[in-house]
Order: sequence, then structure tokens, then C-alpha cells
Amino acid sequence: MSTTNRRDPLDEIDRDILAHVHASPAGTTISEIHRAVCPLHREPFVRYRVDRLHSLGRVKMTRVFGRIVVLPPNSPGGVTVE
Repeated sequence: MSTTNRRDPLDEIDRDILAHVHASPAGTTISEIHRAVCPLHREPFVRYRVDRLHSLGRVKMTRVFGRIVVLPPNSPGGVTVE
């Protein structure tokens, strides 16, 4: 029997990532999420999970000085700075 809820496609790791992103409204990087939420996984795994949350509209992603910054979806701005 599956333990996932069809209405909520998020698992514990996704919820932990969202909690970390919402705790830092100025934004956080993939590396910071990796260290804080799931250091036992590889960084590309964290990037995949953040991309998935972004596609679901749960987070915003922008690139600042070559680094991906993850923001809560209701954060102001959304300006990309290169």
C-alpha cells in the first residue's frame, strides 16, 4: 500500500525544503538547502527536488550572480540579476 497522498504530492523532504525556504524570505541557495535539509543526499538530488517544487508553483527560482536562489512563492520581486 502506498503511503503517498494523491492530493498532496509532497513527501517529508519536500516539506522540509519548503520549511527552510519559508524560514529565509530573502532567499536561499541550493547548497544551503542541501546542507540544512538533506546532507546525506547528493546536491543534484536537492536541485531536482527544488525544480519539482518550482514546477508545482511552491517556490520561485531566480539566478543571482550565477547562483540559483530559491524564494517563497509570495516573495516580492522576481527580478533576475546576472
